[in-house]
Formats: sequence, C-alpha cells, structure tokens
Amino acid sequence: MSLGINTNIASLSAQRALSSSQSDAATAMQRLSTGLRINSAKDDAAGLAVSNAMTSRINGFNQASRNANDAVSLLQTADGGMQSITDNLQRIRELAVQASNDSLSSTERGYLDTEVQGLIAEMERVADSTSFNGLSLLTGTYASTALNFQVGPGAATTDSFGINIADVQTGAMGKAVGTNSIVGTEITNDITDDDVKVNGVSIGAVTQAGSGNSLAAGVAAAIEVADSDVTATVTESSFTMGAWTDIDATGGTGVDNDTYQFAVEGVDLFATDALGADPDTVTDTEFDAALTAKAADLATAGVTFTGSATSDNLVFKKADGSNLQVTQTLTTADATAVSGGFANLTFGAISGGDASSDVTKFGGVTLTSGSAIAITGTDSAGMDKGGFQSGNRGSAVAGTAIADIDVTDRTNALAAITAVDNALSTVNTSRASVGAYQSRMESVLDTVAVSAENATASRSRILDANFAQESADLAKDQVLQQAGISVLAQANAMPQQVLALLQ
Repeated sequence: MSLGINTNIASLSAQRALSSSQSDAATAMQRLSTGLRINSAKDDAAGLAVSNAMTSRINGFNQASRNANDAVSLLQTADGGMQSITDNLQRIRELAVQASNDSLSSTERGYLDTEVQGLIAEMERVADSTSFNGLSLLTGTYASTALNFQVGPGAATTDSFGINIADVQTGAMGKAVGTNSIVGTEITNDITDDDVKVNGVSIGAVTQAGSGNSLAAGVAAAIEVADSDVTATVTESSFTMGAWTDIDATGGTGVDNDTYQFAVEGVDLFATDALGADPDTVTDTEFDAALTAKAADLATAGVTFTGSATSDNLVFKKADGSNLQVTQTLTTADATAVSGGFANLTFGAISGGDASSDVTKFGGVTLTSGSAIAITGTDSAGMDKGGFQSGNRGSAVAGTAIADIDVTDRTNALAAITAVDNALSTVNTSRASVGAYQSRMESVLDTVAVSAENATASRSRILDANFAQESADLAKDQVLQQAGISVLAQANAMPQQVLALLQ
C-alpha cells in the first residue's frame, strides 16, 4: 500500500467498522430497552406482518372471551325471568286444580280467580321487564330472529352462533302449538289476491312477470311480508324426463331434411343436423353425448342435471327455484309420423310435418316459524297453485291463552289446567335451550382462552427479544467500539509518518 496524506484508507476502514459496531450496539440497546426483537419494519418485515396478524387474532380472542361472558350474563337474566314465570305458572295450575273441584262455591272460586289474575299480571310484568342492555328478552323479539353471539376472532360463520328465546308473554302462551314448518310443492301458476293467506293475512297477487322469472322467489318474499315471523326459503325447480325411446321420424323421402332440437333454458343441445338421412333417428347415446357436451353452458344458465337418457332417469334442476323451461322441436318437410323421446315430454300432433312440445316447471317454498303456521285461501285450487296442497297447509293454534284463562267455574278451571300445561311446555323448552347455551359458553371460554394463549406464545417467539443473546451482542459491540476507537486513533496518526520522509 502506498504512503500518502490526502487519502487514509486505514482510517476509512476503521470508521466503517466503528460505525457498524455502533449501529449494532444501538440495535441491541433498543431491543433490551423495549423487550422487542422487532421495533420497526426494517428489523424483520415478514416477521412484523405475521406478528401484526397474530395481534389482531389475539385481540379478537380476548374480545370474544368478554363477549361470551356478556352472553352468559344475558342468558342468566333470561333464565331468571323464566324461572319467575315458571313459579307463577305452577301456582296457577295448583289453583286451577283446586277450582275444578265442585266442593267449592262460586264465591270461593272467585277468591281463587283473584289470585290467578294477580299472578297472570305479574307474569306479564316479568316478561315485559326482563331485559339486558335494553334488549327485551322474553317478549318474542328473538323467538324467530336469533340473538347472535360473536365468540370467535373473525367473521366466519363458525365464529358466532345464534339462540332463540320464546315469547313468554301471557297472550302468547297457553295455546296448543300448531304446525310450524311446511314444505311446499311446485308453484304451478300465477297467484291472485286472497289465493293464499298465511295465518289469516293474504300474501297478495304474485305473477311470474312481476317476480323476476321466479314465482317461488316472489311467493317467498310475499309470505315474509305478510307474516314477518315466518321464514320462507325457495326450493329447487326440477323436471323428471322419464323413460327414453329413440326418436323416429318416418314416412320421409330419405333426404336429410329433418332437424331435432332440444333446449333447456335456451341452451340448445343439438346442431341442426341431429337427424340424418333415413332412418331419421336420435338414439339415447346420441342424446347423452350432446347433453355432456353442453354441461358447461347449462351450468352457466343455472341448470344442473343428474342421470341420463340411457338409464331413463334424467332430471334437470335449478337450485334457485326460478322457472325451468324444457323445449323440443322436430322440423321435417315430409315425415308423416313421429315417435320416441322422453315419456314426460311427448311430441304434440304433427302439423305440416312439424312436431314440438315444451314444459315449464316452477320452484316451491319451505316455511318455518317459531310460531304456528296456517295456510288458508279463497278456495282449494288457489292454495294448490301456491304449492300448498290439501293436507299440507299447517294448522292454527288452538286453546286458551294464559292471559284469557280464569277459574270461575269447573269448565274454565279445566281449560286453565290445559293452558298452563301448554305454557309450561313452552317455557321449559326455551329454558332448556338457554341452559344448554350457558353450558356451551363455558366451553367457549375455555377454548378461547387456550387459543389466545397459544397465539400469544407464537407471537412472542417472533416478536420478543432474547435477552441472553441481545446482552451478549451488546457486550461484544461495546468491546468492538472501544477497539475501533483505538484503531481509528492510530490510523489517523499514520499520515504523520510522511514527515519523516520530508526531514
């Protein structure tokens, strides 16, 4: 190395090494003072991103734990209210049994009824006043609309669940429960006003033109408007084709001038030369090949199918319940007879050498409710059009509500016993559900605590500083700094050696 004054390479090297050791020492001191290995993105960009994601999850678990505890408090509040109502119902039943005995006079029964009416009023007060954070728990608000509890850290459906709490007001309990679910069949035609009533309320007129090509969706929406306690779910539209017989267009001249077309929701399966020269036929294997080739186009149109023409079990379906149209057409200039095809989609009479047939199938609706469902209408045919055939129309509630019972005579007292038994069944079912969810919350709390602990440990391994390593690194860097300063001083003195050459 040459000896010079203007450029001191040794000093520059010593400065660089000293700067590096100072930077490392500063990093070690920062980690030791904060306890974190990652203090900024430059320390470990990927690690910072992962740790932040874990922090979100940990915070979510911790909040979910608090949510579960709040849910336990809410459920305990509801159960406490229903316990009070149960005690009152048991006392009313006892009084009703006593009043049903003809050893009592009307005056004595009047005394018993006074207590019964007081207990009924107290039950109504408890039902109306049992609330949590302003949520009225026992008035039926959550009989069909669930209370949702967020017990997980994210937005997935598995991070929450819902619970229903029965309406235990005195006007809602006591009557026998009617049908609370109905699976409707295919809706066959437009519905006029008063054709279908849900629990006595007309759903109005529903037409294919006014419901987006889906009568089922239109009827479902109209039902939920008519009775908000009823949930109407659209069921699939489908058409079973039946057994297949090879198509035969006979009586022609032998010239290839016949065409057979088959379409589902506008998707044509065949080209215009599906029928060849005599014999003009379409076989089951030809049909299945054409169907398979158009599977993707059918799926785009919302149509799925199962089975085949060969096995005589072909079924077309639309899961959303919208209208499903199947059409076939045979065009021929000279055929005098047409036979074959599907058993459930036969050709019409030949007109000018042509034959065609089509069918439109509709979806249905399934009704569910926490309360009874009864379908009525102006006539049986009108209800049938809505998919509610005879014997599948539900039933209204029967009996006497708790609010209306009295024990002023034997007949009424016996009716009161039945009403109280029905009410106790309602309350017991709801309390069982509430109790089950309280037990479930205990499991949720354990699971969330373990998940939060494991996520915190995982984040610690990424984010936290290793004090043993960092303190050792700091000691090393401090020694290197001292050595660097000493070496730098010597390096800075090296140019003075040039003076010896100038003497």
